[in-house]
Amino acid sequence: MLMEDVQAMRGLSASITAVFVILTIAPQSADGALICKSGHLYYGGSEFHANRSEARASAIDAWRRIKATTEGAARAAHMFPHNDQLHCERATTKEGWRCFVRGGSCHRT
Repeated sequence: MLMEDVQAMRGLSASITAVFVILTIAPQSADGALICKSGHLYYGGSEFHANRSEARASAIDAWRRIKATTEGAARAAHMFPHNDQLHCERATTKEGWRCFVRGGSCHRT
């Protein structure tokens, strides 16, 4: 084997290891779903997470999956909701956080 091939394989191995580590520590994302609640449209939301940052990331990921259907996956991957659309609350038992991205008004039919 050539020295360049050995170095390329080492680099590939390191990249695969890094991706595996990131996937194992990343918070579980919520499913993207449109919900009409109290007259406002919500883009899914997060499950309960240990901290607010993880809950925000999960809610934004769910919002991006919905946006990907209209904006395309590549564009949606770099989009963020406006700060006034993102709402987070602490669990009543104080054991976690949950966040939602709120959209415009809606009416249940």
